[in-house]
Amino acid sequence: MRQDSSKINSIDKALMILTSFVPYNQEMGTMEISQKLGFHKATASRILQNLVKRRFLIQNPQTKKFILGPSVIDLARSVNLSLKTNLVHIAKPFVDDLRDRLKETVIFEVLSGETTFMAYIAEGPRLVRLAGPVPKILL
Repeated sequence: MRQDSSKINSIDKALMILTSFVPYNQEMGTMEISQKLGFHKATASRILQNLVKRRFLIQNPQTKKFILGPSVIDLARSVNLSLKTNLVHIAKPFVDDLRDRLKETVIFEVLSGETTFMAYIAEGPRLVRLAGPVPKILL
């Protein structure tokens, strides 16, 4: 993952630090992170402290190492909630593309409890029509 760190801006460096914890969120120290990403130790330290201040990272007081913090969880929760409320809006272009490629009617169903409901119907060009209620709240 090493790059010429002089050509990377601070925001990119901060994002690289955050993603360096993926997938296991194991504790890492300043030196480990700076070596892994090819950043100067002082640069890594400055960005790490800013990420701690904004709660994107937590620093273990005993080991002085870092792990992902609650602000990352807040972002993930936001994405999850938006998927629930905007699911049809997000899926619609993909469903429409599938309909266009297959030249068939494609139905997007959503699981709710133990049942599913038709959330979006992308009708294909054929004469066979499918009729069913699509909740207006989702469109």
